[in-house]
Order: sequence, then C-alpha cells, then structure tokens
Amino acid sequence: MVTNTDKLKILYIMGAGRSGSTIFGILLGNMPCNFYGGELHMWNLHAGNANNERTEVKTFWERVKLEMPMPENYYGDKYYKYLEYHSSFLFCPWLTKKKLISEYHEFNRQLISSIKKVAKKEYVIDSSHYPFRALWLSKNKNVDTHFIYLYRHPFNVVESFSKKNIEHKSKNPVFANIYLFYVSLLSLIVYSFLPKGQKTKIRYEDVITSPDLVINKFNKLLNVQKTVIDFDRLKIGYVFQSNRIRHFETIALKPKESMNKLSLFWKCFTVTCQFPFLLINRRTKII
Repeated sequence: MVTNTDKLKILYIMGAGRSGSTIFGILLGNMPCNFYGGELHMWNLHAGNANNERTEVKTFWERVKLEMPMPENYYGDKYYKYLEYHSSFLFCPWLTKKKLISEYHEFNRQLISSIKKVAKKEYVIDSSHYPFRALWLSKNKNVDTHFIYLYRHPFNVVESFSKKNIEHKSKNPVFANIYLFYVSLLSLIVYSFLPKGQKTKIRYEDVITSPDLVINKFNKLLNVQKTVIDFDRLKIGYVFQSNRIRHFETIALKPKESMNKLSLFWKCFTVTCQFPFLLINRRTKII
C-alpha cells in the first residue's frame, strides 16, 4: 500500500497553449525545492531525447533515461493520442483502454521517480498543460499531484497565436478563439473534478506583475521556507521540452504585458467568444 509520504510529488500546470506555462514553470522551478522539467508528455514522442541544444540539458536527460530502462513499446504517440490529447475522450479510454491506462500510470511513476532521483528535488513541475493528462495524473495512486490552472487573458492568448516565424504554428484570430473556447471549457470541467485541496487557479498576468506574491503563495502551499528569487535573472534549468525559451540559460520577467496589439474588431470578437470564461475567472486572486 502506497502512503502519502511515499508518493512522488508533482506540480502540474494545465490550461490552454500560449497561456504562459513555460514562464510560470520556470518561476516555480527557481524555488529550491522544485525541478522544472517542461512539457513531460513529450518524453514518449521524443523517445526520451531532450529537444534542447544545450549540452548540459542533454546530459541531464540522458542520465534520467539511464535511470528508467523502458521497453521500446513505451515510446510513440499512444499515450498522447488515446489518453492526453483534447479529443482522446472519443476513444472511450475508460472502457476500451484499461491495460493502456495501467501502463500509463506505471510509466509516469517511473519517469517522475527518475527525474526526482537525478535532480534531487522534492517536487517535479510538468507544464504539459493538457487537461486530460491532469485528470489521469489525479487517478495515479503513486503520485501526489497539485494541479495549477493557469488562466491568461484571451487578448494575450489570441495575439500570441498570431505570431509567426516561431517554432509553434500560428492561428488566425478565428481559429485561435475556437481553440481557446474549447480548451477553456475542457479545463474548467476537468478542474471541477480534481481533488479539493490539491488545485489552485492562477492568472498569468499576476505572475508577471506580482511574482513575489505568487511565490509567497506557493511557499505556503508547499509548506516550505520563504524563498528569495531574482526575478531579473531566472534560471531556465534543464527543460526537456517547451517553447523557444528553453534554449536560453536565464530570463527576466517583464513588469507588464500590453494587450493593445489586437485591432478593436478582434478584441470585440474575442470578448464575445470568451465572455463566459472572462466572467468565471474575473475573481481569480493570488491570495
């Protein structure tokens, strides 16, 4: 029988893409008790090979890979396709994929255990952001997960999706709003089913403007001593997969973020599409 003290501790960041999960994960990863691994759902898709050009990062993940010898059939997109992706519920995994679910739970136990052993940290941070991955982690008896729903103002998400010449594919405002509406709805539904006392909602704008308050909040949640962090020089760490920030060694938090880049038409369109979530999340506070 696995007790709470034996369980592996995870901080899982969920929500829509382009919501700032990488920045937030890096911020939390600068707390002494935490290790930020990035989007860990990509482990299988990359066969355990870090998507990062920095030598020290590749070396770190090679050590993790050595700690968890895995059958080759663990690699590939089956977990992502049948359990994690936004449309995976169409495959009725609860009814038809019971063996795969059991294998998935064991895989995550091995991965988190190996990361923790190499990093020598108490908490592993996963910013995969998929709501269904959060749901399955909540069912894993071997891990103790605190779920963080990161909500970013829709103007900023839609504007971020419009950027081109970056690694991730761009979306025009119409498709960005359709995506954001669906994932926000899915996130709220999944968030409502997550265990009470093991979930927190945070606004990305608060992470940028009041990082000290955010860190104080997580000092209390994780029951650790006060953490002093240099917000002008946050260490990126050994990120397995995330956005292009992973290639740097340090970043600085910007004091504020403009929401004036969308035209008036697209702002009105976005408010109309995202109004339910703007209403629901308007009272989200740091403390």
